Amino acid sequence: MLVDTCHSGNAFNARLLKDAADASIAVYSATDAETLAQGRSALGHGVFTYAVIEGLKGGADLSRDRFIEAQELSTYVLGAVRKLTADKQLPTFTQSERSDFVISKVR
Repeated sequence: MLVDTCHSGNAFNARLLKDAADASIAVYSATDAETLAQGRSALGHGVFTYAVIEGLKGGADLSRDRFIEAQELSTYVLGAVRKLTADKQLPTFTQSERSDFVISKVR
């Protein structure tokens, strides 16, 4: 689940996080509860969405195995968003205790 709203960190509560974890749903949020999601007209998207798209295009293939796993995307998005916003936006990632899984294959 991807949540990209100005206060997306506040979109989550304990019940939603538990339900997502119980259903093995990974949750990516554009911000934590304390920061605002930023947009950049030059990027054509909000910073979080831009980072997710770039990550899925291959930027998040940190192991260079042509597969993007949930943790790789999380690491990539966190770094890209923090860099693009000078640490003013902090995305979050929540995953069940299940092992990492492939989200996408890089062409």
